[in-house]
Amino acid sequence: PFADNPEEWFAAAAKLLKPGGQLVLSTGHPLFSASWMEFDDGETGLWVENYFLPASDVRTLDTGSVTRARNWPVSRIVQAMLDAGFTLDRIAEPEPLPWPTLSAEDRDICCPYWSDAWADLYDECSKIPVVLLLRGQKS
Repeated sequence: PFADNPEEWFAAAAKLLKPGGQLVLSTGHPLFSASWMEFDDGETGLWVENYFLPASDVRTLDTGSVTRARNWPVSRIVQAMLDAGFTLDRIAEPEPLPWPTLSAEDRDICCPYWSDAWADLYDECSKIPVVLLLRGQKS
């Protein structure tokens, strides 16, 4: 979650749900906050400065507003979910959609966040999960 403390976030979500209530979470994958590097031989790879304590990702949007995100380690997100009283019944790290092969209409339907900037990142994004998806149930 885009939260400074995932444990507090899951605890708050647990208070809102009745036992048996479903929680579906889509959040940034921690690998997506890594930096792409090009090596002397032309190969590319990821540089992760500190996987266990990721830096905040601060960006200015076209609207001028600022969004802060932090892509926490998978283990911390899952443990926070379990500690808040959820069972985990599904976890996914989906591959990105094949953007270059989609029509403009399909991009608008499937990828509301589509932009030229995302298109420029496709080669990198096609090699790692961009999002982490979790589904669970409140105990």
